[in-house]
Amino acid sequence: MQKQATHKEPLGLLIAATRRRIKQIVLTRAAQFGLTPQQFWLLVALEEGGGQSLHALAVKLAVLAREIRGLVERDLTPDERELVRAALRKILASLEAAA
Repeated sequence: MQKQATHKEPLGLLIAATRRRIKQIVLTRAAQFGLTPQQFWLLVALEEGGGQSLHALAVKLAVLAREIRGLVERDLTPDERELVRAALRKILASLEAAA
């Protein structure tokens, strides 16, 4: 079990820990169905897309990627950083409980 994150844990470390945990879960679950992680995420996107065309999904993915890059590249205020830290801690705790 991982130790509890401290109040001022670097945001980058929380993001990396969350990403690693999601990757571990996806790899395990995708393998159960003989899927690669890319195939798994495509199926998730198709399910969440509600019958959208592949073009519409690709456009949505491109927009989301630009938004994420913009968030990572710009400076967050201290309040925004704390909100992100709290959200990532909650996600990590939820992933640990589900595993």
